Amino acid sequence: MKRGRGKQWSPRSPQEEFSFAQGYELVRDRETKEPATEEATEAITRCREKFNILLSTEGPHNNVLKFKPPMCFSKDDAKYLVKCLSEVLSEIERNSKEQNGK
Repeated sequence: MKRGRGKQWSPRSPQEEFSFAQGYELVRDRETKEPATEEATEAITRCREKFNILLSTEGPHNNVLKFKPPMCFSKDDAKYLVKCLSEVLSEIERNSKEQNGK
């Protein structure tokens, strides 16, 4: 079975040929690259509950935030996503520092 531009299966519309999927790996330490699995899970939960933004996790440690927006995703939508995700990740980082006494 072929997909995409193959002869047997072709996209229903030109937009289906393109993807704007983004992945962002969360780590606890940039040097050791320790996966931030729990933080990634918390981030997708907070984004959904607080802002109705749907993300998922991927990767061998489930620490990659994956976002698959529709083709109609605008520059304003991108700014809103960055604002909301920044707020959520800042809250998670702040809570983590408080719990660890740092």
